[in-house]
Amino acid sequence: MGVRAEIVNVDSTYPGLADGSVFPFGAGASSIYANDKARNDLDWAPTYTMRDGLEMTYRWWREEGLDQEEWDFSKDDEVLRRVSRI
Repeated sequence: MGVRAEIVNVDSTYPGLADGSVFPFGAGASSIYANDKARNDLDWAPTYTMRDGLEMTYRWWREEGLDQEEWDFSKDDEVLRRVSRI
């Protein structure tokens, strides 16, 4: 926290990055979900707006003290080291 982030696009096919240790959930696997079908077919509407949901999640995260935890960014550092050598 309090550190300016640099956005880096990493090609997961670089040697040494595709073994699953750096991207355990699958690199490049982006998912986009929409609730249009539920809205139209079921006449459903979300209870909370995206903003309200994120705000409640953040508030919970802080109340649980998760903002005080040590976070391990060693895998991120490993990716940046590998990419900088290419």
